[in-house]
Amino acid sequence: MLFSLQETGKILTEEKLRKIVDLINNSSFINIYAIGSTFLPAQDLELKLDRIGKHCKSYNDKNLQYYSAKIQIVQH
Repeated sequence: MLFSLQETGKILTEEKLRKIVDLINNSSFINIYAIGSTFLPAQDLELKLDRIGKHCKSYNDKNLQYYSAKIQIVQH
């Protein structure tokens, strides 16, 4: 886990982090896509975003991921 945090720290600049925060703040709905063992943290993020009033949904099925992304593209 420490290795992952160190590697993330190498590529995540303060500017990128601010952009991520702005995107989340300005989003009306957030889709979270995960596969395998990353789905549990995706669900955790979904719950945390829900607690701060952000509407979101996490998906771990590739077909549902595809169709939810396609719907988002069509709506925008």
